[in-house]
Amino acid sequence: MFLTGWKEPTKSSIPMYNIFLSLNSSYVPYGKMFMKSLYDVVDMSKVDKVVIADTGLDLKDKQYFLASYDKVDILETNLVSSFDEGGTWGIGWQSVVTSKAKYLLEALKKYDTTTVMVDGDCIFLKDISEIISDDDIQLCYRGDEKPDNPYLGSYTAFKPTEKSYRFIEQWIKNIDSNNSEQAKESPMLAKTVKEFDSNVIKIARTLVSCYTIKEYNNNPDSTYIVHFKGGSLSSNIEADIKKRIYGTHGFDKLVDKYL
Repeated sequence: MFLTGWKEPTKSSIPMYNIFLSLNSSYVPYGKMFMKSLYDVVDMSKVDKVVIADTGLDLKDKQYFLASYDKVDILETNLVSSFDEGGTWGIGWQSVVTSKAKYLLEALKKYDTTTVMVDGDCIFLKDISEIISDDDIQLCYRGDEKPDNPYLGSYTAFKPTEKSYRFIEQWIKNIDSNNSEQAKESPMLAKTVKEFDSNVIKIARTLVSCYTIKEYNNNPDSTYIVHFKGGSLSSNIEADIKKRIYGTHGFDKLVDKYL
């Protein structure tokens, strides 16, 4: 089952869509796996642009992505961040996570195209065009496992409509008004859904944010994206990569293929 929630849409009829991610130079190893897997398994004839929000990319890293992948467009921002500014939940990490919704909204308006935001620490396993909803808003749902925080910001899809703009604007407002020093993006996404005056389409978390090989083996035909999600704190990017890419996820063959 592709979707969990109010209704299951017919196969997407969206002609073209954009993929959006935020990236700084600390996360380039993740970004390289993301891009290699994207171009390997996703039907790129349906992708108009791959929009990378530059949140601290060195010039050589920007040149690498632009030269290596024909559909990449760099969205310039005023943010310059690094994971090593405090590690997990530190200043650098927080600045990127809390800004993603802002740059997503900017990209959605600038390109005027259905936009799928995927976290940069993900790998694609299958073509995602068939699971993109025709509805305005589609969100990753994990309510069965986390009922108090039922949405995950690692995958969202928005059409360029006033409904989407209002939703993302409210999400940004909620993030900016939250003073937590830990994760804000997903909790404030859940808060926004509660406040919003219209239903959203929910796609099951295991389809678009698969954490482990065990999860994948339980439903291999319906797993589209693997997410190297961090489960604990790291003080620097080297420790983060060692733990999350070469950790306990079990996706060693994918790492060897794409990194």
